Amino acid sequence: MNLSIKQLTAMVKMAFDIAKADGEATENEYQIISTELQAFGVTSEELQGMLQEVETMKFFDACRILDDMNEEQKREVCACLGTIVCADGNVHDEEVKLWQNIG
Repeated sequence: MNLSIKQLTAMVKMAFDIAKADGEATENEYQIISTELQAFGVTSEELQGMLQEVETMKFFDACRILDDMNEEQKREVCACLGTIVCADGNVHDEEVKLWQNIG
């Protein structure tokens, strides 16, 4: 699956917001985000640029970028984010609400 850097950055924004939605982002959640990005082929250099952009990206903008993806891309991103929702062993309503904003 090929996602653009812009799409991956939006996914990372959503992933961070989901990880923090229950009031506590765990190390396990951040580790899963890192593992998922490696699976998408993101280099450490690309990641650094993405992290800088994520800090200023608004949630609405991330949603809009993800909404513009095709159905296959959305499924892949939803699967990735679903893994993060479940990462700490507790699925919180706030996390699910953010996750549902895709597509």
